[in-house]
Amino acid sequence: MTAEGGPLFGTVPQEHWPALARAAVLLIEKALPPGHPWQGYARDDLEALLPGEIPAGTATAEALDAVMACFGKDNPIGGAEFAAFLATRLKSDAHKKTGNRLSAWILAAALQRQRLTPDQNALRQGLNAARMLKDKSPGALEKLDGALGTPKALLEALDRLGRDTVDKTVRGYFKSLAALMRSAIRGGDAVHRERAPAPPAGAVPLREEIRDGHVLIAGGFAPQAEAFGGPAEEQEADRPQSRRAVRLEDDAEDFSPPATARARTRRAIRAQDRRSLSLPAEQDPLTGHEVATLAAWLRTAGDSPGGRALLADLAFGQAMARAESRWDTEGGLPGLRLSVDLPKIEPLVDGGDDGDDRTLFLPAPPGASCPADGRAKDGIIDGAIDAILRDLRPQLARPLTRGRIRRHKADWLRRAGADEAVTGFLTGESPSARAQMHYTRLDREALAGWHLAYLDQGLGLPVAEAPLPPDGCYGSRLWLPPDLLADTFRLARKEVENRSPGGLGSMAQIRAAHNAFALYTLMLLYLATGHRPVTHPFEFRSDFDLEAGLFWVSDKTGRGARGTRMLPLAPRAIAQAEAWIAHLEQLERRLALTHPDEAARVRAALALDEKSRGPFLLRFDQDGTLVPLRPADQQSDFGPVLPAALNWTRHILRSTLAGRCNPAALDAFLGHSHTGESPFVAGSSLGLGDLWPVADAIEDLLASLGANAVRSPL
Repeated sequence: MTAEGGPLFGTVPQEHWPALARAAVLLIEKALPPGHPWQGYARDDLEALLPGEIPAGTATAEALDAVMACFGKDNPIGGAEFAAFLATRLKSDAHKKTGNRLSAWILAAALQRQRLTPDQNALRQGLNAARMLKDKSPGALEKLDGALGTPKALLEALDRLGRDTVDKTVRGYFKSLAALMRSAIRGGDAVHRERAPAPPAGAVPLREEIRDGHVLIAGGFAPQAEAFGGPAEEQEADRPQSRRAVRLEDDAEDFSPPATARARTRRAIRAQDRRSLSLPAEQDPLTGHEVATLAAWLRTAGDSPGGRALLADLAFGQAMARAESRWDTEGGLPGLRLSVDLPKIEPLVDGGDDGDDRTLFLPAPPGASCPADGRAKDGIIDGAIDAILRDLRPQLARPLTRGRIRRHKADWLRRAGADEAVTGFLTGESPSARAQMHYTRLDREALAGWHLAYLDQGLGLPVAEAPLPPDGCYGSRLWLPPDLLADTFRLARKEVENRSPGGLGSMAQIRAAHNAFALYTLMLLYLATGHRPVTHPFEFRSDFDLEAGLFWVSDKTGRGARGTRMLPLAPRAIAQAEAWIAHLEQLERRLALTHPDEAARVRAALALDEKSRGPFLLRFDQDGTLVPLRPADQQSDFGPVLPAALNWTRHILRSTLAGRCNPAALDAFLGHSHTGESPFVAGSSLGLGDLWPVADAIEDLLASLGANAVRSPL
């Protein structure tokens, strides 16, 4: 990233941005209180704006003066508020310490707003006010001495000075600074609401990019830190898959006018979409008659290299074409050994991992041959297979192809009710193409059982004396034993009880009790819904319809889509949400007289009206301010209770419910349905009523873990 014309420093020459970045780092590291959350937030926000490009060293006075000298009539400061703010230096040493501390807080607040709402007017006005205060009225900085310890103290001082300062101009500076600080303290970033207007006629509702002669259709995605959302590969697989690519027929080097290029892109995308509506014969599943005809031929006349290779295609499906598959022998039987590349996760308890063996052996039916024979360079085996398929052609309505034959196993498993994770493992798919494989823990014995059932019931080719697979599991490495989870909920529940202030209680006791109750509520709701760990989880009270037992969730950006869905709630989740509402009502009464600002935030959390509502889940920070739940705060709260990635609830739900629920309904519940597989598309037969059995199964899980609804400690 370069700063010239970029989002951070504005329109300043390229050679100046390293000095500005160094100045920003210096303010964050030296002028913000060590260990304060805003220091970490500012460091993360700066790294997000300049990923991997923050230069080492310090900014010299000469370098910063050179930045200010570059502004003129042709390059006004109005186009580079960040740059001018960082480059403006206090000439007097008497005010330098106060000025730097103020600049550090303003920088941290501005970085938050720049990341969330870069066009917010308060951001530009606040930066300009800080610059003018340092440059034109440095003496006014003395009024802020003693108020620069916390954001809340600074905001209170700025509000007071914005009312009481005699000089009207300086009073305006303080008001602008207060507006920026208030937006950073209270604003937060709202979860995107999918209520955009319909696209105009003829528009293609996809984002297109032309790259190397291809049209790429993609959406944005910002992965979380691995402590929050799990390994990066897992997050990548977890987002909706909607990327496509089509080859432009025109020369990629043709520099045609933009309007013509855009029209050509739209035509290519519309053509691709039309093609995707049809089902080519190559992708058409085999019928029962075709399978029976092929299997009968292979049993009676398939004792040839081509027949044995074709039998392996039918028995192992698409796994035959995977580079990770290899022919092997176990217990005297030949077969295919599958390997899946799943991320390594350190176990929380001894014995929580299955070791380094991440392979699964599947025995071959009698007569199948090594897959390497089917890829012989001389083409003899391939030619033999083509001859077999030609011989079968008169008996069938459509021609057989190796692609259709290899896809039959996955089709049969889905029709038989196998979970998508089972299908992925048995067909040798890459976890990057199927999120369920990351999250679902399956016994090797169960997977081998599905394979043997397919050979026996699907093909009529049973394997005699098939060896039992070794003990262990395939899939999710984030395994939390039920006893550990039950203890976690029990200890969190006991912490709520122990934090009860009794009587009125001090503010410190009320804050501790509230945070403990918020943590327990978050744990239970996460496990009841499979919500991803994002900023503002369970954003508004109006997202809950507790009478109907429904919850509206929008929890993650994917490729051109979001994980938006309507979910039924388990009874324990409904009871806990009701207990949280009753808790907020009691908290608002406690705070109304002594802490009116915090009481106003609680009223906003309880509000149903769109104009007055605020974040539903709040916690007290170390300054005693009620703030929305950011992932970093959730991690610090969860750490002493359960030091695992915050998406542990999705691993538990997927592993526990696989095989107990309709696979399509479970995918819809967790937002794992990919483009072309979505259970809620117009042509689907799946409706909201199909999700209630999933909620019922979650209720049984919550009951087994002792995750019961808890009343407010206040």
